[in-house]
Amino acid sequence: MYTEYFNLKEKPFKLTPDPKYLYMSENHNKTLTTIAELLYTVKEEVGFAVVTGEVGTGKTTICRIFVNYINRLKDKYRIAYIYNPNVDSLELYQTINRELGLKHDSAGRNELHQILVDFLLAEKKAGRSVILLIDEAQNLAPSILEQVRLISNLETETQKLIQIILVGQPELSVMLASKSLRQLNQRISVRCYLTPLSFREMVGYIRHRLSVAGGKHLMKIFTWPSLIYIYLITRGVPRLTNIVCDRALLAAYSLSSMRITLWHTRRCVSETSGLRPAPKSMRFLAPALVFVLGIFISTEFLFTDMAATIASANNIIPTVAVSSVENGSLSVREIVSREGIRRLFDEKANINAVNAVLTAWQVENPVSAAEQSSSFEEMAEKRNLKCYESEFSFPSLLETDYPAVIEVENSEGKPGFVPVLGTLGERIAIDAEGRRSLARLWVEKNWKAGKAWIFWRDFHKMPGMLKKGDRGKSVVWLQESLKKLGYLGSAPKGRFEEKTADAVYRFQADKRIKATGVLDSLTKIHLYKQLGAHTIPRIS
Repeated sequence: MYTEYFNLKEKPFKLTPDPKYLYMSENHNKTLTTIAELLYTVKEEVGFAVVTGEVGTGKTTICRIFVNYINRLKDKYRIAYIYNPNVDSLELYQTINRELGLKHDSAGRNELHQILVDFLLAEKKAGRSVILLIDEAQNLAPSILEQVRLISNLETETQKLIQIILVGQPELSVMLASKSLRQLNQRISVRCYLTPLSFREMVGYIRHRLSVAGGKHLMKIFTWPSLIYIYLITRGVPRLTNIVCDRALLAAYSLSSMRITLWHTRRCVSETSGLRPAPKSMRFLAPALVFVLGIFISTEFLFTDMAATIASANNIIPTVAVSSVENGSLSVREIVSREGIRRLFDEKANINAVNAVLTAWQVENPVSAAEQSSSFEEMAEKRNLKCYESEFSFPSLLETDYPAVIEVENSEGKPGFVPVLGTLGERIAIDAEGRRSLARLWVEKNWKAGKAWIFWRDFHKMPGMLKKGDRGKSVVWLQESLKKLGYLGSAPKGRFEEKTADAVYRFQADKRIKATGVLDSLTKIHLYKQLGAHTIPRIS
């Protein structure tokens, strides 16, 4: 109806969870983090993940994006996506098996269970992981959630056979906190919560959707009083915002207007079922709010092209600013300038990043220009340090709590390197003294495939890996450490047996790293930090 009038390719405020409309605001950058956490859950096989949020905050959109991504990697993953699961125990197995393409319609629960187990074992043998994603999981009865927990118990001696992700409204968290589901609740390794948009984010969200639908010429079609009124009515919930904006465009079209005013929005809200109109006093309050927010609006929006704000999801460089954020003894006074950002991508960026990390470790032998072509591992080894390279989500990197270097990429595809030496709210300190920082939003958006190098010290010069059957002093130290931390009850024997492997497995699961029961480098990194017996620079 109104799309032709406003010269739009399609309706910008559809309620269907279309991934191309996903808006990466500063708050909803949590969307990226949430997806990264889910991928971490799957890749590292850490067990359960739970995503909760109020109605309309984008949970189903995240599910669709995640499923689309997984379906592109069929050589690595299989996924069963269940939504609105009002099912009993038999129907649960039938639904899971149907989603995985297995026999599901003419068998009892026990037979369906065995069919699923055989499939999971075959997929694991083929090197593929199986994921069960349940949306609207708050609709599951407690007995069915317990059945889901039993399904999660399917595993080999060293690996989980299925990864489970529950997505639902806040009531799901209440259910999981109940005493009857404490076993399930204790197995949840990753928890994410989606919140509504702030006023600034809502404005960016509206303009982003208009832009995607081909309406860049409509960026300022909503007047400030109308935007303020929309926020007061919707409280930043994306779904409600979509409903109001869609009706407001229709109202403007019906009146042949190319501007959406406070009158248009009040009218469409009063005519829309399910929305509670603001009190009559709002007609006087809205102009007052515009006045109160005048300074905010002028500094945050009027001198900023909103197209540039939208482009911030694609490597925009943060502006120069001053901050006085405090974190214990760490104080950030200078936010990195545009020129400072550019230096992160120059030819010496790798050396500068490593030297910043070496300063945090109080290493007095900095990397020289002659080592430009050396690997980070070689640079670390020459200074009695080790370097662990892997792909991380930001939460999992911060969980290690060690100084690191991450690889970033600018809008031109040029690689750069950022030292991560401290966290201060939404900022990342990039020098050991904590004087210079980057916006965490910028760092996460420009981070190349989660690639990071953690610099650490192997204080006890352990073998590269310890596993079942190994013996010696290193095993004694490991057993003493696990006993000190409460993971092992028996006295150290110097032989890596089943109890030790189980203790390592539980430690790994608690630290949300891949649980194998084998002492590898990442497990040592967490173990040294947890013991607290050595001086280690922290980033938290």
